[in-house]
Amino acid sequence: MGLMSKLFGKGQEISEAAPPEPALCPHTTMTPRWDRAEDIGHEDRATGFRCEGCGRSFSPEEARDLRAHEVERLKATLPSG
Repeated sequence: MGLMSKLFGKGQEISEAAPPEPALCPHTTMTPRWDRAEDIGHEDRATGFRCEGCGRSFSPEEARDLRAHEVERLKATLPSG
């Protein structure tokens, strides 16, 4: 078997296993985003929020809902027992 075959797996069977599930992010570290400089620092004027854990963006309404149910989401990420 040549070097390229070893590197790129030529001649080997390809596994058809499903890709691993991404880890569930609890979205607990959300940073507000503003469109106007004069709004910075006023969370009620934020136009969106970004989860620093996974990079996903949320509307202000979605962020409020996530924060309202934060305890339940965190409990769901803990190992049972």
